Amino acid sequence: MVSAATERAEKQRQLEKSKQMITNRETELKEIQKASGRLRNLTQATEEEGDRIYTELLSFTRRSHTELIMLVQSQMSTELEQIQGHLEGLEREISKLKRKQSELEHLSHTDDHIHFLQEIQSRWPTSQCNDFPGLTTNPQFSFGEVIKSLTSLTAHIKDIWRLEMTRIFSAVTAEKILLPQEPKTREDFLQFLVPILISTL
Repeated sequence: MVSAATERAEKQRQLEKSKQMITNRETELKEIQKASGRLRNLTQATEEEGDRIYTELLSFTRRSHTELIMLVQSQMSTELEQIQGHLEGLEREISKLKRKQSELEHLSHTDDHIHFLQEIQSRWPTSQCNDFPGLTTNPQFSFGEVIKSLTSLTAHIKDIWRLEMTRIFSAVTAEKILLPQEPKTREDFLQFLVPILISTL
């Protein structure tokens, strides 16, 4: 028969064990509450940093787009300036040729062959007949290589973006603020006890 003193001692041990468990749980509660606040702070900081980085990316993209547009516009202006200069030269040459042609038509009515030849030679030397360089238009001009390069760049960026975002998403989901404690007591180890069936065959 168990004495009252022995039974009381056992109850006292159970009471101390219960008090220790309460202390442990309260400590765990405080740690989790602190972790919860830390999680919120880190989440907000990560979101703010994400906003900053995305804003920087958008700014870089807009800046690159602006630079491209300015370059295309500059090239167009250069080409148009050359075209305009050539058009003006052609118009001057055509006007000059028409004026000479009119004079030639007028002189062609004279019956004096010597006078005719002298006037032609003085007013319209052979060396001045083709004094303006000829140009041809480029039928392949289309900025096609520019569009092709932009399309390739877009596909390349999308591939890198998908790969890196997959890694980032994996890193986000891998972050755990609550981790299971390592078993320390016999009761802790018993939680991981799994029955093993041994075959008799």
